[in-house]
Amino acid sequence: MERTKNISYEPLTAPIPNAVYVGLKQLPAFIKLSGGRTVSGFNPAQGIAAGRCAPMQKKNMKQIIPIFLILGLFSCSNIRTKENKTEIAAKEKNQKELKNFDLISDFEKNKGTFNSDTFDLMNHSTEGGEIVVFHTSEKEYLVIDIWLYGEMGKQNTKFWTDNDFEFKVVKETNYDYDRPMYEPDFKITETTYFYSYSDSTFKIFDQGKSLIQDSLYLERRKEIEEFFTEMTKEIEIVK
Repeated sequence: MERTKNISYEPLTAPIPNAVYVGLKQLPAFIKLSGGRTVSGFNPAQGIAAGRCAPMQKKNMKQIIPIFLILGLFSCSNIRTKENKTEIAAKEKNQKELKNFDLISDFEKNKGTFNSDTFDLMNHSTEGGEIVVFHTSEKEYLVIDIWLYGEMGKQNTKFWTDNDFEFKVVKETNYDYDRPMYEPDFKITETTYFYSYSDSTFKIFDQGKSLIQDSLYLERRKEIEEFFTEMTKEIEIVK
């Protein structure tokens, strides 16, 4: 630091802008340096005066920089936290959907342990149909298996529900014949769709369980639920 040899104290004739003077009845002196430069300060004989000076500005700048750094780090931390929460929520949602699909494999594996009740369906297709309700006290879900038969094909729709009949997952398989079933050598085309209910959302998956981006989600959901209501309205399912 450069030393200044020529220093003198002179009284102020006007207040220094933005200065605060403590315990003084008169304006303090300022330090006059060689070369005509002035710095507000104090006269040891008068007491303490706090003014605006270059060293204080540097100190304030040093204080401001860490504040900006802290705010920046806090902002980045918030962004990372939000991203992590979004990622966790997405993973939990996918796990729930997979859990719904696991009901299908669980039922196929343990179907022999379920009790079943069968009901005939009349006047819904040319060749009739039936509903089979699978239930067991060992599981926390039911399976309502609906079959409709016709000359040109058949339809099988299985509903996995909880004990309050809230849908978990639906598997719909259509078997289309290229000619009436009573003709020889007819060919069958099989198409399967899955409808998943997860966190009150409805999604459609293809036979490979890949998500289908369908703009008619709401319409298809309505059709599935109306179909279930229509097929089961004539039977009583006791919990």
